[in-house]
Amino acid sequence: MTASSHVSGSDILSRMSLVKFTGYITPPVLLLRLKGKPATFPDPTLGTASMKFSIEGSIINAECEIETVNDETMTVLHWFVIARIGSAVDAIAFSRGIGVTVIMDHCEMPDGRKGPIGLRDDDLMNICSSITEGDIFEIGSQQGAVFKLIQDLVWSVFRPLDAPINCARAVEGFRTLMYPIPPDQEPERGRDQREWLFMQEHLNLSVDYLKFITDLSKGPRHGKVGIVRIGDIGETRLRGWTVAIRFIEFRKRGSVKLLDPEFQHR
Repeated sequence: MTASSHVSGSDILSRMSLVKFTGYITPPVLLLRLKGKPATFPDPTLGTASMKFSIEGSIINAECEIETVNDETMTVLHWFVIARIGSAVDAIAFSRGIGVTVIMDHCEMPDGRKGPIGLRDDDLMNICSSITEGDIFEIGSQQGAVFKLIQDLVWSVFRPLDAPINCARAVEGFRTLMYPIPPDQEPERGRDQREWLFMQEHLNLSVDYLKFITDLSKGPRHGKVGIVRIGDIGETRLRGWTVAIRFIEFRKRGSVKLLDPEFQHR
């Protein structure tokens, strides 16, 4: 005999928790009076979750109903709130030729606790122990494009749902920067492949390790916007950070190969 249960819509609504976010449009050059239509979120991590928001001037208020409140669901909910409200603001900014962004930096929990909320990933901070900000400035002063690639990676934390594109762009940028032969000194045909091989050999990284990053970005880079698994976002950022750190170590050491055991093959 198989036991089964039915959960009605009213049962779900009765156990939903209310989470509130506040934020703003910056710079405050786009002043709006807007009420967004109620929206649901298409991610299984959140279960049943919905949001409504309003903008007065440059100040944003959002109210979310969510079935389960824990660290993971709050992180993902924050991502989706930024993305959904950011999309509405982007549409208006586009029509007016204005450059702005959305910041959602405060939260009120269901139990009434209030406080600032940020976007950070401690796993990324922890793997940066071997390099310093000074190392980044030093390497960046030698190759200015490094700063743009670092910005791409930072933006993958600031806008997590864009991480697949930003991390892949950064990794491909480091691949090009570290390759020692100028473009005018060898045939263009096959150059990308030679760059990848050089990166793999000198940063001690496997084809599969790098391919995960580029494969995850293929759809978004070619206009195919779909659902990205939350775990994949964390993994592509971790791999993107690892490539950047190893690139910096590679340059610090005079562009020599990074080898086991100090730099474990991945």
